[in-house]
Amino acid sequence: MILFLGNESRNQIIRSDLKYEFDLKAEKQQIEYDASIKRKELIQKGLIIGLILLCIICVLFYRAYKLKNRTNILINQQKENLEILNATKDKLFGIIGHDLRKPAISFSGITKKVNFLIKENDMETLNKFGNVIEKNANELNSLIDNLLGWSLLQKDGIKLNPKKINLYSAITEVLNPFQSMALEKNITIHNEVAMDENIEVDEQSLNIILRNLIHNALKFTEKDGHLFLSSSNEKSGVVLSIRDTGIGMTDSEIKDIFKFQSASTKGTENEKGTGLGMYIVGQWAKLNNINLNAKSEKGVGTTFDLGFAV
Repeated sequence: MILFLGNESRNQIIRSDLKYEFDLKAEKQQIEYDASIKRKELIQKGLIIGLILLCIICVLFYRAYKLKNRTNILINQQKENLEILNATKDKLFGIIGHDLRKPAISFSGITKKVNFLIKENDMETLNKFGNVIEKNANELNSLIDNLLGWSLLQKDGIKLNPKKINLYSAITEVLNPFQSMALEKNITIHNEVAMDENIEVDEQSLNIILRNLIHNALKFTEKDGHLFLSSSNEKSGVVLSIRDTGIGMTDSEIKDIFKFQSASTKGTENEKGTGLGMYIVGQWAKLNNINLNAKSEKGVGTTFDLGFAV
């Protein structure tokens, strides 16, 4: 019996030892497992933090790249504007020094001749001088208009005053000073704009645009030609078309028509210009959100379409 108990105790001890070793091993494995889980969690957190940092760095680099691009674009635009401004300044000094001075001298000389012809009662020659005076006056007036139009564009914060304007009346008023120019070249002007056509636009801007487009059309239309002005109603609004039967332009000329021109092309009767007119038209149209399009065919004529939003 004692021997039996001794064996039983020994077995219990063995079982206890085995259980202890098993528990110890299990605890060790649990610790290792927990440590492995923590390592994985740390690695995952590290990867997430790394990815977040990488994303932040990428965003910062992208924003810096975009900022650099915007800065470069702004610098290039400022450089281009400065070049245009300098070219315009030189052009204006040339206009003031030559183009403005020449009509003034011409008027001075004509005045003396007119006085002489009046004394001599030479009405025939006097009438001819009257046409010359009117032509010079129109050229001078157009020149001054463009100089004023350009100077207004240089002001910061131009204030426009859009209001309801009858398009037919506005065109009729602008056409009046050009009647003598049209008569001299025997150009027929067809004002086919609807008499009840109304648009909303800044009046001063509209007058500047119309004066330059009509003057340009008459300037480059040969004798016995035609100038057509018409309006139509589209989904986007009212469209004014100014079409001439002039000498027309090439595709490259049309492409650059609204850019500042360092030199002006003479008209069909050697009419002079400043190179500012169409540039001013483009700028004022842009300010007033007028959709301006030009199409032309060499030897056939040119059409300018002005779209006024409803």
